[in-house]
Amino acid sequence: EYISPVFSQHFAPTGPKLSLDTDKPIKLLFTPDVLEPGWWGPLRTFLGTFGPQDPVALVLRPEPATGERAEQALQEASALLNQLATAKALPTVLLEVTNLPAALRPNLYRSMTAWLHTPGPLAPFIGREAAAVGLPRVEPSVEAMRAFVASCEQVPT
Repeated sequence: EYISPVFSQHFAPTGPKLSLDTDKPIKLLFTPDVLEPGWWGPLRTFLGTFGPQDPVALVLRPEPATGERAEQALQEASALLNQLATAKALPTVLLEVTNLPAALRPNLYRSMTAWLHTPGPLAPFIGREAAAVGLPRVEPSVEAMRAFVASCEQVPT
C-alpha cells in the first residue's frame, strides 16, 4: 500500500474510519501515556462531568498502544471506574487498543469528534495528527468539555 510522504495528504479529513463499539454521537479521543504521572486527572474530570445519558463517549487509547500499556490503562481505569461507580452512574468509556500500522492511524482520528488534550511527551505529535485530520482540541476541564459537547448538540444533523 502506498503512503504519501506528504503528511497533509496522509492525514486528511476524509477517508475510512474505525468501527467503535458505541452509539454515542460525540467521541472524545483520550491518548494518555499511562507511564506519565497525572494521566488520571483528565479521566476523573470526564467521569465527573458526564453521565450515561450524555451524548458523549471517551475513547481511551494509551499511547503508544502497546499490550503492556493497554493492560496498565485497563487496570487503572477499571479501578477508578469501580471506585466511582458506587457514587453515580458513569458515562461511556471505551478502551481502544487496535494495532494500527502507520497507514491506518488517520482512521482513528477520523472516527472521533475531538481530541481531549492530554499532556505528555507525545502530545505535540498526536496534536499535529489530530489537527491535520480536522479534529478540534478540547482542554481537559469541566468548562471546556461541557462547552464542546453543547456546541456539538447545537449543530443540526
